[in-house]
Amino acid sequence: MATRRCRSTARPAMPAACADTSGVPPIRIVPFEPAHLLALEMGAHERRWLAGFDIAACAAHWPPGPAWSAVAGATVLGCAGLTESGDTATAWAALSDDLRARPMALYRATSRRLDDLAPRYWRIRACLAADFTPGVRWLRGLGFRPVRTLAGYGPNGETFVEYERWQLSKHSPLPSQRARRC
Repeated sequence: MATRRCRSTARPAMPAACADTSGVPPIRIVPFEPAHLLALEMGAHERRWLAGFDIAACAAHWPPGPAWSAVAGATVLGCAGLTESGDTATAWAALSDDLRARPMALYRATSRRLDDLAPRYWRIRACLAADFTPGVRWLRGLGFRPVRTLAGYGPNGETFVEYERWQLSKHSPLPSQRARRC
């Protein structure tokens, strides 16, 4: 009987000479701090939807939940995380246009963290403008599925779509059984 060798999942360290030839600082993922929102140069999408919000007030009263930021040098490129409400959570993200030009760092970090955090929540939800195609691709890639259209939900009456990511395990009741639990 032939034996199969498994490939190692460990990645070899990148040689220093190959690490960065572009002069652009590498992106690091760090724990989120509300001050990161103030330092973030919001992307065009965020400016469109957050124009009427006082970001400083939002940062001062940020709700608890796991969150992380992408930084390059001293520049905050984006933030993402979850706000918790019992056994459900709402996903959020604020990105700069610079990060949208190289999105994989935050995408990988978000994907790993959602996979790690998912067992803590019955459901993770997110709302997104229906016409924001890059955001739709991002959410679908993270395992979210559209569940309903929210006509007039945006600050200027725009249509949004609510997405959900369910965590079902052999110990989780089906959604139809969940309402009957005592």
